[in-house]
Amino acid sequence: MVGQSLMNNGQSPQRVLEVGCGSRSPGAVGIDINPDATAADVRATSTALAFIDNALTRAHGPRHRTCGISQNDDEVHRVTKPVGKYIW
Repeated sequence: MVGQSLMNNGQSPQRVLEVGCGSRSPGAVGIDINPDATAADVRATSTALAFIDNALTRAHGPRHRTCGISQNDDEVHRVTKPVGKYIW
């Protein structure tokens, strides 16, 4: 499993995933299938994420560019906490 934390204004750390990360925010975990995406921590698609259920606080990504939008949505929702956000 992969994961990192971002601090949230002095509150508890957030676990953030960036899907299709041409660039990546400090502390976030970046995934991209493109071998030229140097900011990616993991080479993967967003349809089979290596996180346990409810592991993330937030996910960012260009939803329109992902492989299998409904599979992507299902997988991101699976790994994002119920109070988490998916921002695209």
